Amino acid sequence: MARAKKQPVKRPTRSPSERPAPRGAATRKAVTDRKPAAKTAAPRKRATTKPAAGKPAAGKPAAGKRAVAKPAARKPPTADRPKVPRAPKRATSEKQAPARRTATKRARAPRLSQRRSGSVVELVESRQPIEELRSYLAGIEGTATIQEGQVALGAAQLMLLPYAREHRGGAQVTELLELVLARWDAFPDTDGFHATELLRNAFAAVGGDRAWIERLLALVPAEPTPELRLEIAAAHAAAGDRPAMLEAVRAALAAGVSEEQLRRHPSFAPLADDPELDELFVEDLIPGAADALEPPVAALVEHYVPPVRAALDTLITTLRELGQQARLHEPASLDLVLAAERARGVELPNDYRALLTVSDGFAVWEHEFASTKDLRGDTPLARAAREFVDARLTGTVGAEGCIALARCAQPDEWLLYDARGTLRGGEPGYLLVLATGPVLLDDLTQVLAYVAQTAAYELGTN
Repeated sequence: MARAKKQPVKRPTRSPSERPAPRGAATRKAVTDRKPAAKTAAPRKRATTKPAAGKPAAGKPAAGKRAVAKPAARKPPTADRPKVPRAPKRATSEKQAPARRTATKRARAPRLSQRRSGSVVELVESRQPIEELRSYLAGIEGTATIQEGQVALGAAQLMLLPYAREHRGGAQVTELLELVLARWDAFPDTDGFHATELLRNAFAAVGGDRAWIERLLALVPAEPTPELRLEIAAAHAAAGDRPAMLEAVRAALAAGVSEEQLRRHPSFAPLADDPELDELFVEDLIPGAADALEPPVAALVEHYVPPVRAALDTLITTLRELGQQARLHEPASLDLVLAAERARGVELPNDYRALLTVSDGFAVWEHEFASTKDLRGDTPLARAAREFVDARLTGTVGAEGCIALARCAQPDEWLLYDARGTLRGGEPGYLLVLATGPVLLDDLTQVLAYVAQTAAYELGTN
């Protein structure tokens, strides 16, 4: 049986006003109704262009596609737009471009006169100071000016300073000195401050190199400063040239260098007990001291030497038997002893003078007896003696006439010499200030015997 052909259902047509609204339209309409009314403004005319063939016109959807409205980008009116200044045009002419390149080259490459006007700090703090100094000297033609000489010599002496402090010499010291000495005649002020400081650091930096010492001596001015004389003497001491060292020390002392400055210098540390140096120091303290020694004083001191030597030997033997060691020093000359007294402003008894000519100070069993260096210098023992006198004897009648000569086992126990006898009842002599009370002793032999007996008792019973 043949199937009947289905007829299409004809839907009734509705007018646009009868069509149902799309989903969300009511909501959008409600929201639109709540917005404030926009300001009325004349509609802006837009330029209309004829669409190209085969393409839909702008603003109109293609056939069969739904149109999507896009917000138009607003541009401010021409009157409200900010004006941006235009950059100036670069010179493009062939005449201006080479001039600009030449100016750049001149700014980057300093002229020779600008390089020679550098400073000491620029040379010293550069990465390669010696090479910078070499370049600086190469830019000086003929005789240098005062400023150029000061810069070159000032920089060189600062470069030598670390080597001078270490006294080590080396290839860098040689290179630097060769560089400066090659232009030495070109410097206008070789007697001035910078040249003197350069020589001073150079003598210290070369250490004991005799060849360099001779070369530097030829450059020393006629009137060297005391500091330069000190370094010359130290250089001779480091080189082991004893005659030249003694002569240089004598010249340094005459120029105003003190004994303390010489003894503090590292080059003189091995010569601390040199008798010839001591004689020079005495002669410096008291000119003609060796000739001014009175025969009666020498005779009295010689009279005390045998008993003092015997008492000292007994003390040392006793302590050695008890396992103690003694530390003696080289003997001092009598004129050195007298010079130390006059430098300190005191007068020692003859038996202590005799002791110093046997051993210039000594230490036994935690007892330390003063030497000529302690009397005239600022040694640890001399400072401790001053502190003791200030702490214990300040305000005591007659204490100003006492001399602290030996520190005993305890810090507050000392051997004093009462020159006026104020603390001893009117008779000069020795006084042991102990924690248990004062002990009066007539002479130095009794002092040494007392120390030996006390050591035997305390060490023998322990």
